[in-house]
Amino acid sequence: IRLAEFSKPSFEYQFLAKDIENKIKQGVSPESITVLYRDNKDSLGPKLFLDQAGIPAIVHSDNDLFADEDIHKLVLILRAVNGFGNNDLLAPVLFIDFLSILHLDAYKILKAARTGSLYDILKSNDHLVNARVENVDAMQVFYQKLAGWSQAAKNKGLIAAFEFIAHDSGFVSHLISLPNSFEKLALYESFLNQVKNTVERHKQCRLADFIGFLDTLALHEMSVKSPSIGFVKGRVNLMTAHKSKGLEFDEVYIIGAYDGHWGNKRHAAHFVIPSSVSGAKGDLKKDEEEDGLKDERRLFYVALTRARKSITVTFSSESDSGKHLLQSQFITEIDSRFIEPIGVRDIEDQLGSAALLKPLKNAIGIDIKDREYLTQLFLEQGFSVTALNNYLECPWRYFFLNLIRIPKAEEKQQLYGIAMHDTLKDFFNKMKINEVMQKKDLLALFENYLSRKYIELHDFNALLKKGKEALDGYYDAYASTAYHQVLNEFSIAGVFLPIRHDDTEQDLVLKGALDKLELLSDDSVNVVDYKTKKPMTRNEIQGKTKNGEGNFYRQLVFYKLLLNRFENGKYKMSSGEIDFIEPDEKGRYKKEKFIITDEEVKELEAVIAASAQEILSFLFWNKRCEETDCEYCGMRTMMGI
Repeated sequence: IRLAEFSKPSFEYQFLAKDIENKIKQGVSPESITVLYRDNKDSLGPKLFLDQAGIPAIVHSDNDLFADEDIHKLVLILRAVNGFGNNDLLAPVLFIDFLSILHLDAYKILKAARTGSLYDILKSNDHLVNARVENVDAMQVFYQKLAGWSQAAKNKGLIAAFEFIAHDSGFVSHLISLPNSFEKLALYESFLNQVKNTVERHKQCRLADFIGFLDTLALHEMSVKSPSIGFVKGRVNLMTAHKSKGLEFDEVYIIGAYDGHWGNKRHAAHFVIPSSVSGAKGDLKKDEEEDGLKDERRLFYVALTRARKSITVTFSSESDSGKHLLQSQFITEIDSRFIEPIGVRDIEDQLGSAALLKPLKNAIGIDIKDREYLTQLFLEQGFSVTALNNYLECPWRYFFLNLIRIPKAEEKQQLYGIAMHDTLKDFFNKMKINEVMQKKDLLALFENYLSRKYIELHDFNALLKKGKEALDGYYDAYASTAYHQVLNEFSIAGVFLPIRHDDTEQDLVLKGALDKLELLSDDSVNVVDYKTKKPMTRNEIQGKTKNGEGNFYRQLVFYKLLLNRFENGKYKMSSGEIDFIEPDEKGRYKKEKFIITDEEVKELEAVIAASAQEILSFLFWNKRCEETDCEYCGMRTMMGI
């Protein structure tokens, strides 16, 4: 165990960055290196100095989501929107960077509004001119947007209002433009999930109710843990010892190993019942402290044993505030034969004032333009048929929705479809074991699944009525003749399609979830895909009409491709069927069955391989789709490409 005692934390962090840099130069992969610390707040120093050294690193933290500076900016906007007309709530919003308001203009407006309303000044051209605002037009545009957000918050459901404000304010564009955009988008997704969870519990929820939820969190000092994006090739890992449990790394650093931090933590005891009063034997406080010390010792042992090849422990003899520090008790408990002291005097002399350099302002994170990471991401994710269809429609639609996955709440129609699929899965599972589900139970099942979705009450009632009417007729049409030998929601986690890239052969992951396999008597299967929409013609499904995209038919071909490669062709697909859950205008239910040929599968394999080549070679990077007002091609511009 290498042990180093530094005079100041700045030297400790500078050594850490330099030592890691040397290991990487010697051929150690960055992702096999980790820095462990006791508490989440300990990540700040090492992360800043690693950034300064140009060493990409990821903090795997459990920090409070709302402590993030960018999430905090969005919260400020939401509070101002909810409190439209309140000067105190609006004032800090004027200084948010991505709103592009000149700071001097913001100060001028605040000065002019000392005895009046900020809102009156913002919406009046004369007031803005009198306040000598430089960019009058920008201020009036901002006011119009603010008023529009306020109106949306009152008239729209929480999710719709939240996403409208997040996009229209430029918040999402701002996150996309940051050098650590992947981490920031993960935080936004976590925030969006909080919103969705709130609507799931309270279907009539509005922005005002959600602000009340945030107020409750703040009042009771409750936090919402921020997410981690996982382990990334080419990046050093930083995490707490707690988070490292069960993991292993080649090179491990344990920092801040001083007494009172790692072991012997001081806890304020506001009121301790003496053992003479409580009747407890022995010194109760001492016993509790010893139990705590045992837990701390185990944690330190966990940290030490994360290392496969080398372990380095560091601490400083003096804190940033000048307080004298001692090495952790746990270090003194290690047999000295297993300790290799590092002489730090020469190291500190070499580092000199360099250790006191001001760290970089912006953290080095994962940029969504990082081609190496995008390549890694694509090879890990592979293709689903939805991803492929999106890519063929617009590469940037695929990029934002499927590859980097810009957080976005599902549309109500998507949630309706999910509830319908879940209902049919349970319905046909019953039939599979020769049990009969009554129609009323089927309708009740659908209502239960739909009620779990984050859908506003008005939309919920409309979709519930629509779904029950569709299932009522569907039950009458098919319940008595339904096939019983089935596999429902058959998931294929990954099969491989060989492709060539940079003169090497690689395996592209293909995956999908098939709604239903009907096991036929000749050992083949009919693949059924449910569609929660009005029936289409065969030509529309196959993309042979003006409005037909062919996506549904491509799904069936893709499913045959998957099954051909799944467990050596265990399930031979003889046909594929589109099953429309809703009736046509005359109340008739339709299914369309197709025989998929091997030639069609080969053609699709070629399309997949060509698409993968374009993605891996970034040939799509400077392309746009044919739609002039494409939302996703517009988002590409936000990336600064």
